[in-house]
Amino acid sequence: MKLVIALLLTALVLSSQAQQLPERQAISDLLFPFGGESYNGYIQVNNQTGSAIYYHLFGYNNGTINNPQVPLIFWFQGGPGCSGEIGLYAELGPFSVIRDGPDYRVIPRDKNWNKLGHIVFIDQPVGTGFSLAFKGEVLNTTAQAAVHFQVFIARFFQVFPEFLQNEVYLTGESYAGHWIPAFANYLLTNTSNSYINLKGVALGDAWINPLYQTPVYSTMCYVVGLLNQKERDYIKLIENHAVQAMLSGDYVYATQLSNFILDNVCVLGGGCDDNNYRRYPVPSEDFHTVLTGFLSLEEVQKRLKLPVYKAFSMCNGNITDAMLGDNSESTADTLPLVLSKLKTLIYVGQDDENVNYEGILNYLKFVDYDPIQSLLAQKKKNWNLNGQPVGHFKKEGDLTFVTVYKSGHLVPTDQPESAFDMLNRFINNIPFDQ
Repeated sequence: MKLVIALLLTALVLSSQAQQLPERQAISDLLFPFGGESYNGYIQVNNQTGSAIYYHLFGYNNGTINNPQVPLIFWFQGGPGCSGEIGLYAELGPFSVIRDGPDYRVIPRDKNWNKLGHIVFIDQPVGTGFSLAFKGEVLNTTAQAAVHFQVFIARFFQVFPEFLQNEVYLTGESYAGHWIPAFANYLLTNTSNSYINLKGVALGDAWINPLYQTPVYSTMCYVVGLLNQKERDYIKLIENHAVQAMLSGDYVYATQLSNFILDNVCVLGGGCDDNNYRRYPVPSEDFHTVLTGFLSLEEVQKRLKLPVYKAFSMCNGNITDAMLGDNSESTADTLPLVLSKLKTLIYVGQDDENVNYEGILNYLKFVDYDPIQSLLAQKKKNWNLNGQPVGHFKKEGDLTFVTVYKSGHLVPTDQPESAFDMLNRFINNIPFDQ
């Protein structure tokens, strides 16, 4: 009974605060080792429900946000329903969190993308991470999320007019292969966005066209030794059923089948991590556990100035379930406009089983954009860092395709120095073979 009352009181508080959430508040706290300007807040994206997207912004290189000469980088997480706090604390933000016995420590991260520009981590769709969804609002499609992002970014530039001159980059990984092409397409086709200096997109290990990315797990995992021939044929059968479900429009069932594949390939392969099939065994305590514990602390949320306590989860299962159908639909039809208008980086971790190299090559063959075919026909070129090979690349015009060695699904986590060098070259037009 006490729990029910507590939940009702929380709901009432959230409802009452829907219209008075802070849009821009400075965060300067010794808990977070960041010497520059940092802001967070909530931007309302639905007037009917009051639902709002949470963001956390960091000024370039531990400095001020009043610097128009560097890019404004937005980072989107996958899932769908996974928090941008993953990118902030576990991958590429200015600091990370580690467990120190029963306590937690926040420590500076050396190779962080904040050294390349102002950076904004976003919890979206509404209900993800610290974002708030009111009146039971749950999104079902990427198209709905694109409408919300349009509202978010328009208001963001009103709240932060300092960024009106900055070049804008949309970056992210995994299900960001749905978010970013759709969001960029929405911005490019809406004339009201002409003031936004959208310059480029970076798609990491991106889930874009399931019709062509799903049917390759069996062969890829067989070749790398995770499956024997009998297991390969079993997974291939499930892949075929998933493809038939997509072709018939039963996208929910298709996603259930593809999720079954992801859940079982590494089990059959001896217990590997599907984010990096070379990692055995899966750690008993990974960053999800650490960050969930840290960000769920009432003291931490107070020091982030969050207006109301929210039990934090890295990935919201309700959102994942609500978007089961969307998961198996393609966003590839939005790519030709994006590729023709924007600098584009497509990158993949060599050891990613989750959204793997073979699947990305497979979907690229069917994108209706001629330069992609020229790019695919090229020979790979070596990309070296500090005299050592760290990947290979192909480039055609403003399109760059990079494979990162010794990396899985979370490239900035597995290879922070390579990921930093990759984005630096992309943003600053430095050749990968230089």
